[in-house]
Amino acid sequence: MSNVAELLASLERSIEKAPMVPFSQRVLIDGDRVLGYIDEIRRVLPDELQEARQVAREREHILLETKKEAEAILLETRERAKKLLEESAIVTEAKEKASAIVEGAQKTSREIRQGAREYADELLAAVEEKIMGVYQQLHRDREQLRGGKVAG
Repeated sequence: MSNVAELLASLERSIEKAPMVPFSQRVLIDGDRVLGYIDEIRRVLPDELQEARQVAREREHILLETKKEAEAILLETRERAKKLLEESAIVTEAKEKASAIVEGAQKTSREIRQGAREYADELLAAVEEKIMGVYQQLHRDREQLRGGKVAG
């Protein structure tokens, strides 16, 4: 299955290889062929948009899982802290350890969440950039077709 970028490249090659109209900068192109490329692009574009939606769903899943992990870490930390207090003869030392564990868990939780957000943002930015590039190229190609111009 072709992606939008491949289809646009094929359309471009088709235009570049088209015969020139004598004494002009225009080319003769097969309209049905060009319309076929456009139809195929319209067919494939929703797949790429679906891919972007999937990335967004994965991002949400990662964030949810990260939150669950952070909550589990915090719960485990609290339980450890409680046990340390109960088992320790020196309550002050147990409180200090518990506090350090909770702070470490909170820090780890923040770092995990931040990392997941950055990763998801990078994926979404890459997909967005790809889609915008395809959209811009499609727009330019349509403008050229309307004006009878050839890229070059």
